[in-house]
Amino acid sequence: MQNLLEKTYYLLLITFILPSGTIAGIPIKILLVILITALIIVFSLKKGKKFYLDKISMLMMFVLMCLIFWFALGILNNFGNSAISCLKIFVSLVSVVLISWLMYINKIIEIKKVVKILTIISLILVIEKIILEILMQVHILEWNVFRKIYLNLFGNSLTTGIFYFNGWAIYRIMLPNDGLALIFFSFCLFSDNKFSKKFIIALIMALYVFITYSRVMYIQYIVVLAAPIFYYLFFNKNLSKKQVLEIIAVVALSAVALLTFYININNTQVYYNFMETLEVRLIGNDAKISDNIRDEQFDKLYDGFKNHLFIGSGLGAYIRDYVRADTAENKFSYELEYLSFLYQFGIIGFILIIGTLILSFFYICIHKSKDRKTLFASLMNFGFWAIKPFFNPQFLSSNSAIIIVAIMFYGLYYNRKVLTSKEE
Repeated sequence: MQNLLEKTYYLLLITFILPSGTIAGIPIKILLVILITALIIVFSLKKGKKFYLDKISMLMMFVLMCLIFWFALGILNNFGNSAISCLKIFVSLVSVVLISWLMYINKIIEIKKVVKILTIISLILVIEKIILEILMQVHILEWNVFRKIYLNLFGNSLTTGIFYFNGWAIYRIMLPNDGLALIFFSFCLFSDNKFSKKFIIALIMALYVFITYSRVMYIQYIVVLAAPIFYYLFFNKNLSKKQVLEIIAVVALSAVALLTFYININNTQVYYNFMETLEVRLIGNDAKISDNIRDEQFDKLYDGFKNHLFIGSGLGAYIRDYVRADTAENKFSYELEYLSFLYQFGIIGFILIIGTLILSFFYICIHKSKDRKTLFASLMNFGFWAIKPFFNPQFLSSNSAIIIVAIMFYGLYYNRKVLTSKEE
């Protein structure tokens, strides 16, 4: 029974290679969560003892119970379909993290196997996106055909478009699970892998991130890339010769690349096109349109929040005359996700539900992080996860859950690896 439970959990992890929880309308992830829950119950009964539940797992269960009250409030306020959809996503988010935590504390799974699965998924996501871009560039796959196939298979929104670099049309492909590869990338840079391997992965990841055409992804990539240098310079007082050489190599290569770039294409059309591409996305018209939308959302959501200050308007609540989402079921989704939670839950619900989840997830991410380098990487990744919902709807999804799960298991794996090597 334990072996079946372990294999089913690994299967659940593998499904996160998909950008959505459904395939052709079949809720794969939810069905696996239900199956694992049933197996846990059967396993407990068969063994004659219950799964060990610690304070963190109890807190996550407490959140699920709190959701019942705000779900009822959402129904009473006529947000029926939206409340049901929102509840499903919340349950999916909490369940994936809770199940992963229970699998770990009850020693059902092997950390090394989990990390291997997450790494393979991350690499496939990166390679898949680059291949899709190439196929569209050579017109083997048409952009509109790709969009149609994606929507028919997964049924959720797809962030696509076309942006131009040096007159070259680049097809933007941004999927809900893009962030997972950056978790792998960040821990890879802090690992003991050879510098040449890290450098190649960094170049491939640069292309991967560039295709997303996302300001948040661009900034996260730059921070992740600079984080090891920052850590070694300011937090590691005992640098090895290898680490010193790596830092010198990174600085030297960066300087040579920037100098070459400046000398060869400064005052050329390529240079101006490159700068224009960055300007348009970071501070240009595209950015201003996005920021204006967020400003409008702030005014609408804040006014709604003030009208229902303490308990909010209920789960799945949305501003009836100001809907952002494309689908009828996800009308509650806004870029300013934390503010939308305040509108739904009020101050009391926000503290009980969102606050409890953030604290629980924070503990899970830094659990047993005795190695300072691993702790630094975990805190950095958790910080990105926690900050994004201020301006992007990335908290409420099962893909958000896999980010927390990845930070937890990568942290446990590298922490154990470092401590083992010190003992030897």
